Amino acid sequence: MNKKILTISAMAATLTFGGVSATTVNAATWHKGTPKFFRGNWVQFNEKMPKSNQRDVYRFKSTKYKMSCSLNSNSWPLSHIKWRKAGNHYNITGKSSGRTVKFQIKKHGSKLQYKDSAQTMMLAKLK
Repeated sequence: MNKKILTISAMAATLTFGGVSATTVNAATWHKGTPKFFRGNWVQFNEKMPKSNQRDVYRFKSTKYKMSCSLNSNSWPLSHIKWRKAGNHYNITGKSSGRTVKFQIKKHGSKLQYKDSAQTMMLAKLK
């Protein structure tokens, strides 16, 4: 009887403490440049926008290591770009005029959702 209790106790202790292995969790890796799907020319997309306002839209031009955002004739180049995937969206950071710029991109079919601290907009790829 004592032997059975000791055996059961040893098995329970093994399952409780020995069955749990220590796993290390790595933080999400930051990658240099821009994600491949975000490269190219993108424009703010709004089906309800009248044709007369089509000129007042944001445009993004992205290559492997450079990116620029423009509104009408104003343009903001981004350098030192890096990105990481976080769940179902991508965090992207870069430098523009000495300031750090942060935003998120999320895929929605052939369109992208752009989100920063001030606004959210949909982007469509220019052909």
